[in-house]
Amino acid sequence: MTRTWIFATAAMSLINLQAIAAEKMVEFDRAALEDPNEVAALYGDIEKAAKQACREEYASPYYQSGSLKACQREAVARAVADVGSPMLTQYADESEAKIIASTE
Repeated sequence: MTRTWIFATAAMSLINLQAIAAEKMVEFDRAALEDPNEVAALYGDIEKAAKQACREEYASPYYQSGSLKACQREAVARAVADVGSPMLTQYADESEAKIIASTE
């Protein structure tokens, strides 16, 4: 079983506060990443972990929803890159393209 960490970091510029990172771990079977269903399931797990980590990071009412969404996108992108699976990368790219297309 392989693990990847999901990091959500808020660059906080409020009166000398340090950047804080919330993190979640996602476990997966690297050998199973040849199966499209496993790739989709892992991507879903990564998205869920990113949402949880970013919600913890952006729990303050001072943050806007745009910051939360940007945090989630960045956390997912980093986790997908960290896994290093071509099939997962392709799945993530296609998912992002669908999101962009639906907002146009």
